[in-house]
Amino acid sequence: MAKESAAERIATLSRATSPAMIQLLGNLIKAIDDRHLTLDDYLQVGTAPVCCDMCNGTGIVMVPTVASDDEDDGVTTNVPPATSNTPAPSNATVAPPAPGVTPPTAPTASSSQDAQAAPAPTVVIPPATYPIPGFQSLGPNVAPPAPESAVYTGEGPDCFFTVTRGIRLGVFGGWMDTSPYVTGVPAASYSRHRTLQSAYEAYVKAHGRGIVRYA
Repeated sequence: MAKESAAERIATLSRATSPAMIQLLGNLIKAIDDRHLTLDDYLQVGTAPVCCDMCNGTGIVMVPTVASDDEDDGVTTNVPPATSNTPAPSNATVAPPAPGVTPPTAPTASSSQDAQAAPAPTVVIPPATYPIPGFQSLGPNVAPPAPESAVYTGEGPDCFFTVTRGIRLGVFGGWMDTSPYVTGVPAASYSRHRTLQSAYEAYVKAHGRGIVRYA
């Protein structure tokens, strides 16, 4: 039997591949190209691609690498200068004190200045605990965790997230530990903070306002 030429083999392979398979291959190549273009666009605006834990590494999540304008940078309180209620001195002549008598000293405003300059008491952060295991939705009828049991991180991460609506609620450290509870969750609500103190205070405030609930 004569040898089969290369052209005949290519023609045979083309006939063996169905139109559906050819279309699937084209869609796969286009999806790969689109993903690379998306990554290139996002990398130019200060984000970094991170593998998604929810999809076992098959997807990506774009994590900001620069601080946003709405991040909590701490609150600076401007204390107004203390005002003195002591009347202005008059030009009247004051009689010298009698010998052996100590003249009374005028009251000073140092005590009132010290009271105004005293910093407000800070909220004490409770020890770190663990969120409820699993990634299933608990539903809005389940009561959210109290602030004393809603801290799931220590001081180690470089950023912190306060989740007030998601699969799990509380204060988390780093985006990798936070994303499984808010990524793809409808109406998820969370905020990013530079310090654990500000993240915890944000959760305490939201819990007190009654806006913390499971998705």
